[in-house]
Amino acid sequence: MKIEIIDGVEIDISGPLRKLRLKDGWYVVGEGSLDTVDSEEEAELLIQHLTTQ
Repeated sequence: MKIEIIDGVEIDISGPLRKLRLKDGWYVVGEGSLDTVDSEEEAELLIQHLTTQ
């Protein structure tokens, strides 16, 4: 599954959770979702939180 965000960028949100850095910031993508985060550290913490639930 792909979604399109600002500037026509397409992001594949299928597959495992992972960090993604784009020119407008950090994202956590995967498992059918896309979440914006403030930093790489926050992305890592979110992935850890989501995978331990």
